[in-house]
Amino acid sequence: MSILLKLFHISFYPSFFLVLCTANWAYASSSIEGKKLILDATGFGKSEPFIKTFYFLPNNSVTDDEWEHGAYTWIESGATGTVVLEDDGNEKFELVLNLSNNTFQGISTEGGQSTVAGSGTYSLSDYASGEIPYNQFFSDDFSSVTYSSSIWGSYSEYGLSAGLYNNAYGLFGTLNDSDERWSHEIGAKSLLSLTSDWVVQGSAFSQSGETIEVSIECQENRIGFQLEVHVGTTGSTVISSIQYERFDNGGSWQSLYNSAYSSNNFGGNNATFRIRNSAGEKSFHIEWLDGSAWRNLNSLNWETGTLSKNADYGSYQSSNQLNDWESMESYYFNPQMEFGVPESLTVNPGDYGFTSFSVTSDEDPMPKAFEDLSSEVSRVNALIAQSASDPEANLLRGLYALLEFVELDQSSDNSLKDFAVSLGVEESIRNFVLSDVSTLENYNFDLSDSFQAKELAELFEYSLIPALETADAYFSKIGSNQTITLSSEITGSDESITVDSADVYVLRSIVNILGGLASLQAAFDWNLNSGEIEALDNDPSSEVTAEKIRDLNSNFGGIRSASLLTKSKDFLKTAVETYDLASPLLRASSRLGTEDRLFSLASEDLSEESDFKEDLDELYLALDSSHNLKEDGSTTDTLSLSNFFAGQVDIPTLLPELVGDQFETDQVSDPTLGGLFPNWDQARISALMLDAELSIPQPTGWMWFDSYPWVYSHEENSWIYLMPYNSKLLYFSVKHNAWLEMSATSN
Repeated sequence: MSILLKLFHISFYPSFFLVLCTANWAYASSSIEGKKLILDATGFGKSEPFIKTFYFLPNNSVTDDEWEHGAYTWIESGATGTVVLEDDGNEKFELVLNLSNNTFQGISTEGGQSTVAGSGTYSLSDYASGEIPYNQFFSDDFSSVTYSSSIWGSYSEYGLSAGLYNNAYGLFGTLNDSDERWSHEIGAKSLLSLTSDWVVQGSAFSQSGETIEVSIECQENRIGFQLEVHVGTTGSTVISSIQYERFDNGGSWQSLYNSAYSSNNFGGNNATFRIRNSAGEKSFHIEWLDGSAWRNLNSLNWETGTLSKNADYGSYQSSNQLNDWESMESYYFNPQMEFGVPESLTVNPGDYGFTSFSVTSDEDPMPKAFEDLSSEVSRVNALIAQSASDPEANLLRGLYALLEFVELDQSSDNSLKDFAVSLGVEESIRNFVLSDVSTLENYNFDLSDSFQAKELAELFEYSLIPALETADAYFSKIGSNQTITLSSEITGSDESITVDSADVYVLRSIVNILGGLASLQAAFDWNLNSGEIEALDNDPSSEVTAEKIRDLNSNFGGIRSASLLTKSKDFLKTAVETYDLASPLLRASSRLGTEDRLFSLASEDLSEESDFKEDLDELYLALDSSHNLKEDGSTTDTLSLSNFFAGQVDIPTLLPELVGDQFETDQVSDPTLGGLFPNWDQARISALMLDAELSIPQPTGWMWFDSYPWVYSHEENSWIYLMPYNSKLLYFSVKHNAWLEMSATSN
C-alpha cells in the first residue's frame, strides 16, 4: 500500500490506526520520548472499541504495535498535550490528550475543516527496551495458534480476518470496501536493521490466483517516505517489485515502481520466496526457490538506489536507478505478509496462505531447536515412539529437555520465566523463545522489592532438577558403543558433529554435577526478602549484621529439605561414576586432538585432566566415608560428608545466638556439628572461634573488679550493684527487675 493511498484513507476513512503516516515539520519538545501511549478507543472507522499502542522513540520517531514507523511532533499547552502524526499543509491528523483526566480525541483536518475521528481514554507510561522488537528472529510453521499470535498479532479489517487454517496462515472473509482490494499487510513483530545479514523467507500457495507476497517495508521520519520490497506469487507466476515513494521539496509525488516476473520452471501454485539482506554488499536480493536452487529476480543497492533486474521479463521502470535516493543504512524494516483480494471480494479459508514464514540471521546460524523447539521436540518424540533406543533421538531429546527448562511455557508453575518476572524482569520475558536469544541484553531490570530468595530453591527443586533428571534418563538409554552424527542443520554450525560414548558420559557427568549442586542449594533455607534487605542496607542508623539477617529468617542456613540432600549425594556419585567411564575414552590416543566431537582433550591437557579426575575420586570416597583434611597425619579435622548428606548438620540449631557479627558465646551443644567433624571437641571449636574472632570473649560466673560493691554478671551482661541485707548478699537483677540473692561464686 502506497503512502498516498494511506493518506487517502486517513482523510476519507479515518482509521489512522491501520498505519503510521509521517510528517515534515520543525521538531518540538520531545517530552514524551521513551513513553508508550495506550489508547482505549472508539470510532476511527471501527465498529467495536479497540486498544492501540504507540511507542515514542528517539529523534521524534514513533512506532505502533504493528511495528510501522513514522514521525511525530509533541505540543504541550497547559492541560493539553497534542501528538501530531500527519501534517502536510493540506491534511492533518492529531491526537489531543487531556492531561488532567486521561481522555483523548483524534482530530482529522482537511481543507481547513476539522472533525472528531474517534475518542476514548489513554495511559502514558515508560516502555522497556525489550518491548521494541529490534532484530527479532523467528521461524513459524503455523502449527501453534499461540505462537503465531505472538508473532503476527490479530488482523481484522474491512470484513477480512487472518489466521490459521489447515497448518497455514491466510486471509479469509468478504471485503466490504472494493477500494481495498490490492494490498492487505500483516506485519511480524520484528524490526530489522541493515547493519547485519538476515533473510525473510516464506513458503506460499495461491489456489485462487490472487497475489500473495513476502515483503519488507520501511518508513522514514518525513511525509511520504516509503520503501517496500516484495516477492510472491499469483498462483501461476512469480512476481517481485520494489516500490519507492517520497514527497519532494517541490510538493509533488514521485512514484518509482519496478516489477519483474518469472514463469520458467514454476511448479504449480506453491513456491518459496525470500528477501535477503547483505550488509557487506549493502543490498537486498529478491529470490525464489527454483527446484533446489535460488533464483535472483531483483537486487537493490540500498546505499545508492541502484537496481539489478535479473527476471525473465516485465518492467514498469525503464531506469535501473531510483531517483532522489538516500542511504537506508540507519533505517529499520518490518517483515510482512501481503495479500490481494479477488474481484468477487470473497476469500475462502484455504484459498491462499503461507505454510511457513521465518526471519533468520545469516551471521549467526542457530541450532534447529532454537528456531522452533516445540516442533523439534515433536519430531524427536515421534522417532522415539518408533524406536525407544534410537541413539540420536535420545541424545537430542535429553538436550531438548534442558532447552525446555529455558523456554518452559509461561503458564507453568516455577518456570524460569516466572522466576525472572519475580526477580524484576519485565513481563515481556514471558514471550521469550530460544530464537530471541540475541535480544536478551535488552532485558534490563531492577531487583523487585517483593522478591523472595526461596523462589530460587523452588525453581531448582520443581523445574531445573526434574529437567536434569529427564535429560540424564534419555542419555542413559544410549548404548555404550554408539556413534552419532549430528548434521549442521541440527547444530547450527558449519560442520556436522560426531558424538561417541565419551561425549555421552561427559554429558551425563555434567548433568549430574549440576543436579548435585542445584539439589544442595535447594536443600537449605536461604530465604530473605529483597525489599527488607534493601531497607536494612539503606538504614543510616544501623549496619547489616549476621544477627539482623537471622532476625529476618531465624532458620537462615538451616535445612529446608533433607530429601534433597540425599538426592544431591546420588547426583554427585553418578557424576563421578560416569566421568570415570569417560576419562579413559577421552585420553585414547586415537581421540586426542579431534575437533569434530562435543568434548575432546589435547595432549597438553592430560595432566590437568588427571588432577581433575583424582579430585573427583577423592570426593566420591568422602561421600560415604571419613576424609582427613590434613596431610600431616593428624585426624583432628576429619570430615564426614555422610552425616552432612543425611541431614544431620542443621546450622541454626547447632550454633549459638548472634550478637552483631559474632556469636554470644563459643560454647556449642554439639562440637562435632552434627557429626560433620566427628573428632572435634569444645576446645577445638573455641580455638577456631577465637582465631576467627567469631565469638565475644565472656567471663564465666561472677567477676569482682577493683573494689566492692561493683561486680560483673555474665547473666545480666552488665554492671550490677550489690548490697548486704539481713546477713545475705543481694544484687539487683536488671533481667528480673528485682533484688535477688547472690548464689554464684566469684572468680
